[in-house]
Amino acid sequence: MLTTDSLTALGLLFELEWLCLAGVAGVEDQVLERLTNCKRLKMLDIKVTEIGLIIVLELPALSQLDVQGVPAYSTQILEHAKRIPKTIL
Repeated sequence: MLTTDSLTALGLLFELEWLCLAGVAGVEDQVLERLTNCKRLKMLDIKVTEIGLIIVLELPALSQLDVQGVPAYSTQILEHAKRIPKTIL
């Protein structure tokens, strides 16, 4: 499990454009909230909860999202998203 303690500086990676955490069993929502500081993040490969998916959909430059952990990523979540990445796998 990836926790806020193990990635305290993640939100300080302002220039981050690509992140793959698919091998991590789970990423806490608080860690994902720190990712919102990474305004240049274009590609994210991650296992998330439904709340985590809502958080990452707020990333302004995200164009590719590979997501695991949310069953069929709930069309209701996507309907309420302000923007949707170009590619969602």
